Amino acid sequence: MNVKLEEIEGFDKLQRELKRADDKVKRRELLKLIRSTTRPTIQAARSRAPISSEPHERYSGGQVVRTYDPGNLRRSIGNITSKSRQYPSILVGPRAGAKKKNDGFYGHFVEFGTVNQPAQPFMKPAYESTGQGASRTLADKVAKKIEKILTKL
Repeated sequence: MNVKLEEIEGFDKLQRELKRADDKVKRRELLKLIRSTTRPTIQAARSRAPISSEPHERYSGGQVVRTYDPGNLRRSIGNITSKSRQYPSILVGPRAGAKKKNDGFYGHFVEFGTVNQPAQPFMKPAYESTGQGASRTLADKVAKKIEKILTKL
């Protein structure tokens, strides 16, 4: 169905309402919609992430700074919300940070490999298996949200 947005009854009123709406509210609503579509990709990535057979350690300056239990990378995969106020977006991948319970800072080493370790891709295959579906789902959810707003006008 090819319909110009300008031809939809109430579209100009919707545009005016969206322009008046608070940017924080628009960002929050858009992020909610995006988050709801990332779940299949997160599940696919978690199911593909390799699990080591034993704990491994992270060193800094010759000292052990952290020990990672098997399955840590899998548990660290989730949504990463961008800080951009102008372009709200959410990434899916291993979440990293010293304060995180499951610090997946080493996810890119696993995904792409190192000089001493072959690559074990888990994110790219997960995205390839769910990416198109997530895009369609997001487009459908945005369309439904706009319809809902239009019916209220």
